[in-house]
Amino acid sequence: MNTEVFLRKKSDNLDSQLIYKRYSFLLITHYSLLITHYSLLIIHYLLLVTCYLFSKP
Repeated sequence: MNTEVFLRKKSDNLDSQLIYKRYSFLLITHYSLLITHYSLLIIHYLLLVTCYLFSKP
């Protein structure tokens, strides 16, 4: 009885560690993609503005 409870607690702990690692990896990926997205958006609008400024007669 006691060993069964101990083993179950240990496996639960391992599961939670795995979930935490996977979750943190997803979080890091998500924020890096978000930063990339907004930096590309800024570059895009800067290019648009410069093209507009240089195309004026």
